[in-house]
Amino acid sequence: MPTLVDEMGPLAAVLQAVSGLEAEYRGGSPVLGVAILRNYTVEAIEPLLKYLAFKSGLEPKVTIGEYDNVRQEVLNTDSHVYASKPDVIVLSLLVEHLDPGCLRSGWDASQARETVLATLADLVQRSRALVMVNTLLPPLHFENALLAPAAAAHRASQVRSINAEIRAFAAQHAHQVFVIEWERILS
Repeated sequence: MPTLVDEMGPLAAVLQAVSGLEAEYRGGSPVLGVAILRNYTVEAIEPLLKYLAFKSGLEPKVTIGEYDNVRQEVLNTDSHVYASKPDVIVLSLLVEHLDPGCLRSGWDASQARETVLATLADLVQRSRALVMVNTLLPPLHFENALLAPAAAAHRASQVRSINAEIRAFAAQHAHQVFVIEWERILS
């Protein structure tokens, strides 16, 4: 069975295909508005997202928020998140950017937990868009090259705790919030 990479070919071919599809679909298909809020670089996903949307018969309108400016964009009712009236809001976060303290021994995840849950609550309250949020991954890099097993286990436990709360929030708002299980995909 051919993979998506086999079907799409090199990136240059994807970019060329997207340009052609944009001209072909302009105004002729249902529009799928996607707003991406992130605290890391995601711009490279846009051509793939557009390609897949076009291939599904949808005309994608993708907006990507400013780098690591998630809370400000969610709280500002004039931001692109609300102005573009998206159908889907993708909230894509890395724990290292939510709380750089996660790289130090004895990290307390309360700041990261509060930020994620407050952001989700604000999005649900302020928008009718479907919200897709990823589970967090334990930090991939640490303050120093060596890490005691107990410290690594503590960080992983803290992140699993936040992920459990993300899942619980999504369950309470199942009509609007969907979880992308990065934790399971990675494992």
